[in-house]
Formats: sequence, structure tokens, C-alpha cells
Amino acid sequence: MKKKYALILTSFMLSISLLSGCSKDNSGSTESATSDSSIETEAIKEGSAGDADTAPVEENVFLDESGNVLPDGVYSAIFKTDSSMFHVNETLDDKGVLTVENGKATIHIALTSKNIINLYPGLAENAPNDEAGWLNHSEEEVTYPDGLKETVNAFDVPVPSLGEEFDLALIGKKGIWYDHKVSVSNPVPMDSDNENAAADTDKKETAGDLKVEVGLVGGSGKASIDTPAAVKTDENGQYILTVCWSSPYYDYMIVDGEKYMPVNEEGNSVFEIPIPSLDCEITVIADTVAMSKPHEIEYTISIKSINDAAKIDADEYEDLKYATQFFLKKYDGGYTYVKVEDGNEYVLIPENSNDDNLGYDNATLIHVPCNNIYIAASATMDQFRALGALSKIKASSTEAKDYSIDEIRTKIENKDIAYVGKYKAPDYEKLLTLNIDLAIESTMIYHAPKIKEELESFNIPVLVDRSSYEGDPLGRIEWIKLYGLLAGKEHEALTSFNDEIDKVNNVIESVGKKEGKRPTVCFFSESSNGYINIRKPADYVSKMIDLAGGDYVFKDIAVGEDNALSTMNISWEDFYLLAKDADILIYNGTIDGGISSIDDLIKKNDLFKEFKAVKGKQVYCSLSNMYQESSRLGYVLVDLNSIIDEKNQKLTYFNKLV
Repeated sequence: MKKKYALILTSFMLSISLLSGCSKDNSGSTESATSDSSIETEAIKEGSAGDADTAPVEENVFLDESGNVLPDGVYSAIFKTDSSMFHVNETLDDKGVLTVENGKATIHIALTSKNIINLYPGLAENAPNDEAGWLNHSEEEVTYPDGLKETVNAFDVPVPSLGEEFDLALIGKKGIWYDHKVSVSNPVPMDSDNENAAADTDKKETAGDLKVEVGLVGGSGKASIDTPAAVKTDENGQYILTVCWSSPYYDYMIVDGEKYMPVNEEGNSVFEIPIPSLDCEITVIADTVAMSKPHEIEYTISIKSINDAAKIDADEYEDLKYATQFFLKKYDGGYTYVKVEDGNEYVLIPENSNDDNLGYDNATLIHVPCNNIYIAASATMDQFRALGALSKIKASSTEAKDYSIDEIRTKIENKDIAYVGKYKAPDYEKLLTLNIDLAIESTMIYHAPKIKEELESFNIPVLVDRSSYEGDPLGRIEWIKLYGLLAGKEHEALTSFNDEIDKVNNVIESVGKKEGKRPTVCFFSESSNGYINIRKPADYVSKMIDLAGGDYVFKDIAVGEDNALSTMNISWEDFYLLAKDADILIYNGTIDGGISSIDDLIKKNDLFKEFKAVKGKQVYCSLSNMYQESSRLGYVLVDLNSIIDEKNQKLTYFNKLV
């Protein structure tokens, strides 16, 4: 579970109360005032226009983003940068303390470590010859909720204007200056934060006394909205739905041609939109500014009223200990209700039983056991192999040559499993000939929604495997329980699950007996455009490194808007700073085919010669079976633990490079 830290600053910074409820970071949508680095104010004219030459000039003022005078005082303000490695300590929500005095503004920022030594207001090329302009750091002790104290570097940065990017170069321990762009925006008086928080709390409590379940389909598939959601009725009797997004980057929504703006100013985007009824589906447009350019994305929001008969409390879901992307509830007569986190619902109808949606009007009925399954999610195939149910798979979107698992590759080669084309262009005629009774898709189908619609038009139920969104590796393993239900192999699913959990627990027990500092581990690959691709801190691979006894070097890296990807790109500069001293390097071989030697790694960039792990020959490369054998994550964890503890055991999912 990701740690949330409460940063305690020195007496310089007044305590900032967190806004309660859903709120929106307005830094990306506030109109910026056009201004030069040194702000010139207009003359304030007295008398007639002809007195301009003698009119007094208002001096020593600082303007906000709208061009209004910002009074002297202390403010909380957003400090944004262009780098994932140069930013305000993540516990501060991108905020610093802005002080305005006599027309000048300075923002105090506390960083995440002591790696950055000096800042320079300007370009890197000018910094070496202008040492007098360097900003020196101070040191601040921060205290985390668990009592851990840490000293980090802090800076006072002059702010030329609000809402506009300006140059701020930095130099770290490597002794090289780097250019960066930063901006400061959205000043809020420090003494008004408590009032704002209280007002926001009141707003949340009075948002409405009706609740509905909501689901979201569209876009990348990673965005979500809070459920249950509040509904209120306006003076005209119109239902108004409160939509609270999982991201702060949505700046407007369009419903039935009408544009709606956020109702909050900080945090995740919140909108109030009209809905026709408490049980319906509506199509909306939401504009996101998270990317380099704004993008309008079409979504479908499903709305379902909550009543005592239909509602299922979280505690009532069955048998799931770790998975969060699907839920189960069993009913009398062998019926099972399944809810997937993308909003889709299913009712599994047992053999020789009558169709019954159990009161879930939007649920898709699936007759189990399924005997003619089409799989368009390569990693899912291994779950059925582990169940001994490959005979139930009749079609695949992955060719034989792309499977590293012999048993699966042989079945496709022998046409026991038909290759029916890529997921985004399947052979529908062949699927119909094979009497497909269930299609299991990867999350890539979210990028091709027409394919899902086409399959469903042929009465083929479609279920999306969202195991890749499970942050806990044990959650990924638990998806085998769902596939056991679909294949009529519940006992086999439980046996396989328990076997993997036993292996995980054995590793955890072994790691718990270890004392001393954990070895640092870097898991990465190099992209074709020169960036370094890493796993996000909350990704399951990152969590597996932790479970195996390692310390993931990117665990504290800042992550922007949550999206469908479990990876992110960082610059070589950032990568070098974090990974140079890592004890172990693991190259992600599934991205570009991998590397076979340390020399191959150095050929990618000569700077790898300076890396501690390269000098110590602690370099590994993951194999394709690490991802395809999705039912054996316990075994993958055993391999990782062997690498971290230097047990010199034979590895199954990694190669040690020499």
C-alpha cells in the first residue's frame, strides 16, 4: 500500500489544512496574465488624459494571473516543474510557500532529497559564469507519520510572474547544470485554508441525499469516477449527478451539447451534470489537459440506483483476499454475480439452469462452464493452462511463435487453438464458426471499442482482463479464481492459487529474517527515443521487488496523472541520478527483445560503465516467460529473491549477464 506522508516543515511554513472531499488543482486551467520577467504596471492617471506625462506610477506591486494586484502576504501556491525528479516533496501536493513583499515574490520549496545542490534563475549555459546568481540551499528536517526523520534541501526561488513558465537551472552532485522550466500559480492566502476546507466539507455533506452506483467505459480504460456517487434534485426537479474523477486534469465536460466546468478548484476534477434518471447510460465528452495538448475523450457513464435488494457491500463479496479489479458474489443454485472494475457486470448461469440476471438489469449473462473461449490477452492463456483447461480455448489473437510456453505454442501450431488475427482485426467469420461463447480481451480493447461492440452484436459476451491494473502481485494471481468459475475448474483454481501463495509466504518469511540494509534494485529498459522506461512505484513488479527483499530505486519518483500504463518514461539525467549506485540492474527484456551481455548494455550508453551494478557484475535481463506465465508469479518472486540474496540458484525467468 502506498505510503502517504505528512511533511512537517520548520516554523517558516504555516500548517496547511488539507481540503476535504474531492477537489481540483486549478493550476492547469487558470488563464495566465501576459507579463515580462520584470512586471511593469500602468500609470494611474489623475485628472484628464492629457496629464499622462505627470501621472504618478504605482510601484512595488505584484500581479496575480488575472492581472490584479496581489497584496503583500504569505500564500500557498502551486509549484510545477517539467521533470519527475525535480519537484516539491510529494506530500505537499506540489505546493510551496509564496511570500509577496514590496512588489517582489519568492516561493519557498522543500525538495525530496539532498541531491540538488544549487538552483539558478536562468539558463544552464549562463550559470557557470554567474555564481553570484546561484541560489543556495538550506536544510530542513522533515518528520513522517512513522516517526522517521529526514533532512532535505530547500530553496527560496524568486518568482518573476504567476501562471507563466520561467527558466530555473539546477546542479546536482554530478556537477553538471541542467535546464528546467517551472511555473508558480494559484496563490491562496495561508490563513484562509481552514475556512476553505470547512466550506468544502459543508459542500460535501450537503451534496445530496441520494446515492447511485456509477461505471465508466471509454478512453484508455484507466480513468475512473468515484462510486457510489451523489445525486441531488435542482429547483426544476432535474437530477444532478456529482462526477468525481480519479485525476485533476479534466477541465470541462460536455453533456448533450452543453459544456460544464469543474465545481472545485484543487485536487481531482469534480463536475455536476444533469442525468435523465437514476437508472440510465449517458454519453459524455471530457477534456483532459494531462498530455502535451488538450484531448476531448468520449466516455459512457452507467448509472444504477442503489436499493437494499440489489446493493452488495464490500464485505459480502466472496473469497477474494487481494484482487481489487473484480468482485464475486455467489447465490443459491450455483449462480454467481461478477463485477469488473471497468463497470461491466456479469451473471454466471450454471449448467442446466434458467437464465436469471438476479436483479442486475445491466448484467451480461454467461453460461458456464464455457467450452469455446476466444482469448485476446496473451498472459491470460497461462491461467487456463494452470487450470488444465486449454481444451476449452478455441481461438487466440496471439500467434504460436509469440508464445514462450511450449504447451500453448504447440496447441496453436497443431490448430487445436485457432489463430484468428490480431485483437483489433479478428476474423469474425471464423469466431462464429467456432461457436465462441466467451471472448476474453486485454485492456488494449479499450482502444478499439468497436471490436467489443461487434463481438457483442454476435451475442459473444466480452470480459476484459484487468489483472494488469492490480497493484498487488497477489491480486494478479487471484484472477485465476474467476477463470476457474468460467471454466468449471473451481477446485483446480483454488489449488493453484494456494500453491502460489505458499511460495510468496515462504519468500516473505525468509526476507523477514534478514537484517541490515536492503539491496537497491533498478528494473528498466531503454526506449527507442532515448528515454528510460521504468515501472511505476505502485506497479506489481515494483511491489514484487519489495516482497523479494529489495529496495526499488524508483519507489519515491513522482507520478503524474494516473493512466492505463504501469510504466513511465524518465530522462537519462534522472535515471543516472537514481540508478547509478543501485546494487542490482534488471533490464526488462520484453520491451525490445532484451540484451545478452553487459557489453550489450554498455553499447546502449557508455555511461553504464559508471554504474555500481555493472562494475560489480550484478546485471540481469528478464525473459518473456516472466509475463506470459501469469499463473506463476510465486515462482517469479522466488527468482527475484534469489537474485537479491545472491543465492546463485538456477533462474527460470531471468538471465544473469556477463
